[in-house]
Amino acid sequence: METTNDAAPSHPAKWEKQCSGDATTSQKDDPAEGGEEIIYSSILVRSIVVLSLMLATFLIALDMSIVGTAIPKITTEFNSMADAGWYGSAFFLTLATFIAAWGKAYKYFSLRVVYILAIAIFEVGSLVCALAPSSTALIIGRAIQGAGAAGVAGGGYTISAFVVPPSVQPTVVGLMGSVFTVASVAGPLLGGAFTSGVSWRWCFYINLPIGGITMGCMTVFFRTPARAKLSHQVSMKEILKNFDLAGLVLMFSGVLCFFLAVQWGGVAKPWNSSEVIGLLVGCVVLLALFAINEWFQGDRALIVYRLLRMRSIGGCSGLIFFLNAANIALQYNLPIYFQAIQGDTPVQSGIKMIPSILSTAVSTMVASIAIGKLQFYQPFLIASGLISTIAGGLIYTCDINTGLGPIIGYQILYGVGTGLGVQTPNLVATVSSRAEDVSIAVATVSFFMLLAGGWGVAVSDAILNNLLLQKLPNYVPDIDPHAVLAAGAEGIKDAYQGQDLEGVRHAYIEGLHGGWALGIAAFGIVFLWAFVPSWPGRLAKSENPRLNHA
Repeated sequence: METTNDAAPSHPAKWEKQCSGDATTSQKDDPAEGGEEIIYSSILVRSIVVLSLMLATFLIALDMSIVGTAIPKITTEFNSMADAGWYGSAFFLTLATFIAAWGKAYKYFSLRVVYILAIAIFEVGSLVCALAPSSTALIIGRAIQGAGAAGVAGGGYTISAFVVPPSVQPTVVGLMGSVFTVASVAGPLLGGAFTSGVSWRWCFYINLPIGGITMGCMTVFFRTPARAKLSHQVSMKEILKNFDLAGLVLMFSGVLCFFLAVQWGGVAKPWNSSEVIGLLVGCVVLLALFAINEWFQGDRALIVYRLLRMRSIGGCSGLIFFLNAANIALQYNLPIYFQAIQGDTPVQSGIKMIPSILSTAVSTMVASIAIGKLQFYQPFLIASGLISTIAGGLIYTCDINTGLGPIIGYQILYGVGTGLGVQTPNLVATVSSRAEDVSIAVATVSFFMLLAGGWGVAVSDAILNNLLLQKLPNYVPDIDPHAVLAAGAEGIKDAYQGQDLEGVRHAYIEGLHGGWALGIAAFGIVFLWAFVPSWPGRLAKSENPRLNHA
């Protein structure tokens, strides 16, 4: 990996002018940073780079949701219903675990090389998934995908901080957030279409050409600015120490224990079994050791407490954890509601998700632009928590006979609420950090955001499965509850008929209500957490003088 500056001369302004020719944008840097003029690349080059970042963001967002509608077919082909949870959990596990390590890589090495390496790892994982001969191979491929996606997720926001002037960054973050949201609706639709029309393997083949285009554009049009990394100031020995391998192992092990416990508990093994209790205890011990290790590591830690002590970044990190936990859980639960309760196909359930996805995309874009113009963000976070909590309560009222009108209206309200807050923490981390801290700040916020996705899906799925197994004997005492679970949400309408199907759906809706109740609680915590940053949450004014001119 490069530790030089992509053959850049020592003066960043001269280098960037060489890269982009005469059509450049200049901006005076803050005197605290030496008063040097920053010369940005031409609008054409910046546009190509930003579009490439958006394309890569689309890929990783697509893979968070595309596999959901394909899982029933995959489990039938591999006879692997017991592994179904791992097709999502393996991706989120490595995604959350490696995000901070990638942040360190962006801090000390070439942004271009690290970003292309992350995409390459993601592409390798996609190929393994597409060619997987067994369930185990597919799970390994998903884990490799997650490891690469972690680098792509944080890298997009980090690179954007150096590609465009600070005044334009809110718009870029909004665009990337909207792309992320649009990909969330494309995932179920494409997954259903590929599974029904071609093969579920095309859910992963599609990544290969798109990722290749992104890698080519970044190779040709992007160069790492000299101000973007510190490798020329730090020895390789010190760089390796800063990757905090002990913290990485402790975090991975602790999160793995938690995912195993909630997947097994009440379904494969009793909650009071020695295995489940041991895993939960192990999770607590390992994560406690991780927290202690991070404290002693200081700035070498994966999670730098110095940054979390900033009310803007610390507050946004906590807020995005609960917001994304509820948000991702709903994105997984609503298709189950449509398929299991309303009898829709995977494609139909994807179409019914469009109101929430589009409203989230529009709300995200509007909020990012407005925050950039107003230069404060806290009112948007408060509104996000309040509207999302109300929307979550309304979604909780959905039952077997709920019509299309309320379903659309509730989703629009939910989308507006989450859109106001879901990308704001990344924006705050991007513009409120010193140049040398941008990658670590973005990685910190992204760590909590991505960990929340895995946590929300795992816990809400555990609540659904446990309540389903508990309630089924009350409605259909003659049916084996585990057989219903094995049939899957989309398969129950084929496996059961008449009163049996009605009873199974009643049990399913009770399980879904349990998961939705968790979402309401998480959204409520978001509303309270929104008051943590200093009012009114001004961008960069108090914590990063470098950007005060923006």
